[in-house]
Amino acid sequence: MNKAPSEVEKFIHQLASPLTALQSAVDLLVHHYGQSDDQRLRTLIGSLQRSTARLRQFSEHLTGRLQVEGNMIVARVPIEAYQPASPAAPASSPAVSIGSGLAVLAGGATLDGWSRRWWQRA
Repeated sequence: MNKAPSEVEKFIHQLASPLTALQSAVDLLVHHYGQSDDQRLRTLIGSLQRSTARLRQFSEHLTGRLQVEGNMIVARVPIEAYQPASPAAPASSPAVSIGSGLAVLAGGATLDGWSRRWWQRA
């Protein structure tokens, strides 16, 4: 297995470090308030747990596809990874339509508003 270039390692660290802090904060909330009598608080904590898990899964999916191309860090993720598996898939499943068959994130740029909407949805 090849070692990732230091720039890619820094990119991954900058993405993973806040996620680790977020996960720790959610874990503390669960520990201290997870058995609260307040249903709204338990619902909020559950939502935070699910969102943090989805964000971590997405970041692992993304960081596993990073590569250096010239002076850019690029992630190539097949469009199929975000298309509904079947017609019965939930309406909230993200789907995109990009002609090349790949969604590319280069540097801090996004291809279109889909990425921004996807991140805000969580």
